[in-house]
Amino acid sequence: MVDLHGRVVPGKAAFRLIGTCGLIFLLFWNPLVLRPRFWNPSVFFGFLFIDAALLVGSAGLLSLRKWAALLFLALSSYLAFVFSRGGHVAAIVIVVMPLIISVAFWRDLVWGKAGRDSLLVVGGVVAAGVVDYLAFFIRPR
Repeated sequence: MVDLHGRVVPGKAAFRLIGTCGLIFLLFWNPLVLRPRFWNPSVFFGFLFIDAALLVGSAGLLSLRKWAALLFLALSSYLAFVFSRGGHVAAIVIVVMPLIISVAFWRDLVWGKAGRDSLLVVGGVVAAGVVDYLAFFIRPR
């Protein structure tokens, strides 16, 4: 990304790349593609939490929002915890890399506007809920 003075801003490019990768990951993570073996409320809400965080966080990172970087840090911590329970030692990388990028380039982000960003959050949670709800009802019997 280039700023008004013609300088390359690697932080903005890094956050937008992470946001784009988050949206691509969402395409393969959602329960329409990645079918769980069984459905119960904890599986449904687990998918809903991760789908909504990926959708809202990715859209926020594309807009260079600080709250989206914090949301991605929380999501990466949760995923690292889940993977570390399975004995995967490399799960620490899932937390360390976003943490280093967020600390290094924090100044390139803005908090945003509360009205517009809260509408983005509500829309993202509703969209993730609809996708998970549809996946629940069209599951193979």
